[in-house]
Amino acid sequence: MMRPDRRRNIARVACSWAFFAVSLGLVAQAWSQGIRLPANLGPSFGAAPVTPAPGRAGLKPYVAFAWAPTAPLGHVSTMVRFGLDTNPLDLVLASKALPPGCRVFLSASLTNGLLDQREDRCRDAAGNFVDQQGIWPEHGVSAVAALCDRFFGAFTEAGGQCDLISLDFEENYSNWVMAPERLRAVTADPRFPAVAAKLGLPGTDNPEQIAQRLIDWRNSNGLYLKWNSVTDGFVADAVNRAIGGPLWRHLPAAGFCNFDSCVVTPANAFPDSNGNMFYDEGPMVGNYQCPSISGVVGNIAIVGIPGDWKAPFTSLLHSANLVRACVRSSNAPVLTWVCYRSWPGDEPGHPVAPYGNTDYWQESLYHALLSGGTTNVFYFNPRPDHQDIFAKPKPGVPTLEDDQAVDAALAEIEQQAHGHVFSKPLFTQPVAYTDQALVSAAKTDEGRMVARVSFAAGVEAADVKIAGQTIHVMRPAGRVGAWVNVP
Repeated sequence: MMRPDRRRNIARVACSWAFFAVSLGLVAQAWSQGIRLPANLGPSFGAAPVTPAPGRAGLKPYVAFAWAPTAPLGHVSTMVRFGLDTNPLDLVLASKALPPGCRVFLSASLTNGLLDQREDRCRDAAGNFVDQQGIWPEHGVSAVAALCDRFFGAFTEAGGQCDLISLDFEENYSNWVMAPERLRAVTADPRFPAVAAKLGLPGTDNPEQIAQRLIDWRNSNGLYLKWNSVTDGFVADAVNRAIGGPLWRHLPAAGFCNFDSCVVTPANAFPDSNGNMFYDEGPMVGNYQCPSISGVVGNIAIVGIPGDWKAPFTSLLHSANLVRACVRSSNAPVLTWVCYRSWPGDEPGHPVAPYGNTDYWQESLYHALLSGGTTNVFYFNPRPDHQDIFAKPKPGVPTLEDDQAVDAALAEIEQQAHGHVFSKPLFTQPVAYTDQALVSAAKTDEGRMVARVSFAAGVEAADVKIAGQTIHVMRPAGRVGAWVNVP
């Protein structure tokens, strides 16, 4: 009789081949065909906040959901990309070619029109429109929700099935993107007093003074951080009403999330890559937190936060701390975005990702899973459309070896867990960026404990405390981390 783990591996590879065929055929057809939706958008959806569907989507354990197609791999499944111009029937065919737990879709366009409707511009004291976009996207919510309701309705009526939809929606109202004239228009809008209250500002504050504090953010006494948190919540609420509401009306068990959308409370504030003490009080998009870890180091290296920010190990500590901040801040499950192993950063030298193309990259994935108590990740491996995945790529493009690295890392941690899923992370507290060893652990659903210890360069051993026991862990030859068996 064939061993169960062998059967699982063959099934995974078969599923990957099935999806590979879909990605080259049916999905390409879906991209090329569109549907014309009626001009009448119908009723307004989402007038009230949307409560995310409870529970977790039934995702296949130890699978990375990839941005772009890969060669068939047992632990990688490519997400189906779609938009409202996709023919719902093509998406149905794609969903039926995927096994349960891998029917995961990705869209960067479902939110088109959400934040830029002309009817959502700012108003003056008399209620007249001014020529600056506001931060109250009510017409955008109604327009997008009506389109999504019709799309998901057609999809489900045709027999479509979906485990999870991830968005790549990166627009916001943060202090970094708001021009001075727009901030002045927003603070002068008659609707702004309610926003000021959320910002914790007294009602006597002059709108122009508030705008000026946000413009001169370095001297705002942290107001820009509160602004970013509050307005991120506005955007998340709009996305949940515009897309989450229609999605859960037709697919009530589906997971839903957005790149980089997560909850980090002020008490768990986390230094971003530039050293700003980021927090995001929520709501978040959907029912999964999606922090992104890439090892990127920006101005955090020069703002005085202790640590060797040129060292890959410090980037590893930083990535683990982000996932742990999310876990401490919310009980929503975590699906972390990881970059491909050889990713150097957004631009050569600015910013850089010190653990890219090092073995600390694998460690970042292990610690993200253990710290998050989860068995899945999103895998960012952007490739030009129609690129031959077996051909040698251009510099800066993910390689076949990158895809194999994420596949191998997930296979290794699955082996350590004996194929069981994690039910509870055991280490969620932040670590100092001067630490020389990092330990993460989680319990599986059968009660087994899986632990990983990673070592800074030059460190050969560490005494770590796991489940009340102090364990002396040696660094294996040629490795930067070790699995620990805890009795």
